[in-house]
Amino acid sequence: MRRLLIGGGSMSPTLEIGDVALAVPGGRARCGDVIAFESRQTPLVHRAIVVIPWPRGALIVHKGDRRGAGYGTTRSSAVIGRVVAFERGGERRTLRRRRPRPSEVLAAVSLLIQRTRRRAFA
Repeated sequence: MRRLLIGGGSMSPTLEIGDVALAVPGGRARCGDVIAFESRQTPLVHRAIVVIPWPRGALIVHKGDRRGAGYGTTRSSAVIGRVVAFERGGERRTLRRRRPRPSEVLAAVSLLIQRTRRRAFA
């Protein structure tokens, strides 16, 4: 299990600054999982909103739980693990998977369409 210190507020209220996320390596990310992944050599923790199988590994659209948090994409090869628990104030708490809201899925698909259009017509 890998321990990751939460240094930003994008996952609030689920995870707060100073919490320690506990990520289990391996396995596949599923929609609704909280995942830890590498972005520019920095570990980040976000919720997987849409997971699309791709020839070179899955493409994952992710987002923080904070209202107004932005969406991003990453490849499954960048995933460190699935966050299953966290520590706050010396107490360990289980983290459950949550189904993405329909509005989140719609926004994620819209992001993918926009990026695909840019590549196709660039």
